[in-house]
Amino acid sequence: MTKGAQRQGRRFACGSICFRIGFALIFALLVLSLHGAEKAYAIENYPFIPPVNANLPQDYLPGERLRLEAYRSLAAATSNQAVDAVRLELLDRFGPMPIEVDNLLAVARFKVICRKYGITEVSLQGQSVRFSPVLLPESAQIRLQRSYDKTVYKAAVSTMAASRPKGVVKPDGSWAEAKFGGEPLRDQPLLNWCAQLLDAILGPVLAAGPAN
Repeated sequence: MTKGAQRQGRRFACGSICFRIGFALIFALLVLSLHGAEKAYAIENYPFIPPVNANLPQDYLPGERLRLEAYRSLAAATSNQAVDAVRLELLDRFGPMPIEVDNLLAVARFKVICRKYGITEVSLQGQSVRFSPVLLPESAQIRLQRSYDKTVYKAAVSTMAASRPKGVVKPDGSWAEAKFGGEPLRDQPLLNWCAQLLDAILGPVLAAGPAN
């Protein structure tokens, strides 16, 4: 492999689905020919949390090339407005969306939030959700411990690992944290919880601007 290719694909890490876009696109096209559009999207689109049932079912959107086109549109979306545009097009062309497609749109919106805060990797490790890179000043570290006492911040490696909460999902898709029992959050309730954590901890840091 040439040095240029090494630089372009330096962040090749299948476990966390973390790639540099140029190499990811080439590799995704190769995977498309071998494994289909769903796997290609999982590689091309980052970050992504494993316990989310998000895809474009064949019985909703037939044809791998057509599905890959929709996946790419979502992967390229850098704003909620762009995600909403894809949603409206899907509704117009293919009708009411199954829950897997609704979850996929939620993943795309979560990616917009991650991009806002510079997060390039989100992965599930045991019972923790790991975010990287995360750079927190001392005031944000104190706020983190007060609001999310089960979250561990490691400045040396720029990561934040939050304990995945348990709860009961309500019929409207919201969730209520369970003091006893409950199941680990997944799908949109988990994405919403992750987004709330990032907004609560990194929002003030972003608003304050770069440290002098």
